[in-house]
This record gives sequence, C-alpha cells and structure tokens, in this order.
Amino acid sequence: MTKIGVPGLCIALIQDAKILWHRGFGVRYVTTKEPVTDETVYEAASLSKPTFAYAMLKMVERGILGLDDPLDQILPMPFMPSEPRLKLITARMLLSHTSGLPAARVKGRPLEFVLDPGKGFHYSPTGFDYLQSVVRHLSKQALADFMRTNVIEPFGLLNTSFGWIDKYSAQIAQAYDKRGVPGQTFNERYRTATEEWRKAVAEDFPDLSYPSAAAGMYTTALDFARFMIEIVAPSRKDAWHLSESTSNEMLKPQVEVGRDVSWGLGWGLLRAGSGDAFWHWGNWAGLYHHFAITLRDGRKGVVIMTNSGNGLKLCQQLTPMAIGIDIKPLSGFLR
Repeated sequence: MTKIGVPGLCIALIQDAKILWHRGFGVRYVTTKEPVTDETVYEAASLSKPTFAYAMLKMVERGILGLDDPLDQILPMPFMPSEPRLKLITARMLLSHTSGLPAARVKGRPLEFVLDPGKGFHYSPTGFDYLQSVVRHLSKQALADFMRTNVIEPFGLLNTSFGWIDKYSAQIAQAYDKRGVPGQTFNERYRTATEEWRKAVAEDFPDLSYPSAAAGMYTTALDFARFMIEIVAPSRKDAWHLSESTSNEMLKPQVEVGRDVSWGLGWGLLRAGSGDAFWHWGNWAGLYHHFAITLRDGRKGVVIMTNSGNGLKLCQQLTPMAIGIDIKPLSGFLR
C-alpha cells in the first residue's frame, strides 16, 4: 500500500462459500489517521451494477419484465426520442453491455448509439440508467427502496445502501486520486450541492437519476463478499434468491469480450485455470478503486475495496497472491 500509494484498504477472503478472513488496513482519512475497519464504507462505484442486476432478474422471474422483450414501450417518454433503434433494446442487452449505448453522456448533446443494438460489447453505465428508469416505472419504487427490499435487507447487508445514509459520516472512507489528493465523486458533489446546482444538472442531463443503479451503492468489502456468497451458495430458497436456472443464466456468457473473458448479465466472466469465475471492478473517476472475483463453485474468492485511484494496481497484485487466480486477461479493465 505504501509503495503504490493506497491510504486505506479492506479485504475479505471467501473459501468454500464462507467468509474465511477479513481485515482493514491503513486509514480512511489521511489527515486524521482514522483507521480502516471492517465497517468502513466505500462508494462501491461499478460494483453497484451486478447488485442491481440481481434484483432486476428477480423481476424477470416474477413475470414483471421479460428479459428479451423490447423496452421502448414501457416508459411514458422514450429514453432516446426519434431513435428507431431504441425498439431493439432489451434488458438482456443492457445487462450484458450489448445495447450499443454510449458509456457516458456529453453535455448539450443527445445520446447516440456507439454500435447497433446486439452487435457487440460496449461497456455502458448509460444502459443501466435506462434499465433503472424501466425498473422504477414498473416497481413504483425509488431505487433505494427497491434495492433495500429486494437485496439488502433479505441478504442481511447491514452496511449497504443505494444512496447516502447519515450513519456513514462516521464510516465513510475519503477518496484520494493517484497523487494522494482528496477528491469528490459525482455522488458526493450531488449530495452536498445546492438546489440550484442540482437543477442545472437535471436540465443538462434530464434522464440522470440519483442515486444511480450504475454507481450509487455504498457498501463494505464484507457485505459485498456476503452478497457474492449468496450467488454461489444461497443460504435458503425464498422469494428473494434467484432460482438455479436464472442464476445460471446470469453467469452464462452472453457476449465474448476478449481472451478468456466474456460478459454475463451484470457480471464479467473469466475462464481461469482453476475454474470459471465471475467478477467486477469499480473505478469512480479515479478515486475509489475496487475488485471482486469468486469462482462459481464457491471454493475461493476475494473482495478488495480501496479509497485510492491507485487501488486497481494493488488489486492486480493482491488477487493472484490471495486466491491463486490469474487475472492478466482482465488487465484492460483494471486501470
């Protein structure tokens, strides 16, 4: 951590679908030297996406939404007005990043397709914004309530939420860029902004939601490890856990991305020498860096969360040492 420049880190090891070991290292604030603990909360960045995907797939199981049904007729206003290709987009495409939607919006310009829908992989947080709008319309719940009732409370994730909770003031890890300078993510700026600033953002990006399904979660390494365990070894069969068939669909390759790398529904997939694994990373504007990976058989996995723009460098070194999985094929993502 000292060599690479990472102030604080939490790690949780999974073995035989159980938490084997977990610990915090370093500090959550450089200036005050407040130590990282198991209850230190991080902005989860893109680790939010597979968590949201899990809850959305429960809607599919309940028959509320079809995985391969076109979504363009669901919302009262189209996500992309006057774009005929919108009628081709399905939830499967959005979860597997094959919708062709861009990664981000450009101020003052309408959204434009990068690829034709279904014609290849293009990582798109914007696609999750679209799916969030659909889920909100169908569930009649704000994202925070939808995730709390469908995943967070049923799975006992005591230090996880979509959106800020006041208790996090005593738990949050301050984010630092690669130079060690403290910074603010969009979430933090939005949370502390004036109403005028928020109105200006809404005018520039009318389809943007706060908190977002793409990057609106706050969590701990321990909670996220518990979530991954519920995927490989559900603690029970109930209305909140995916069926075996849906879970298999979630972790089935939907599109090839690179050598030994594909994408499922909400998760990246890796064909490793020790078995098939599902994974995701987090990178909040070069401030919070995280990585999580677990073998499908549940024998081993690791969750690493950091408050540094140097965190993914450390994750790339620690993961093979911790669980013996070669993640070199993922290097293009872990920057």
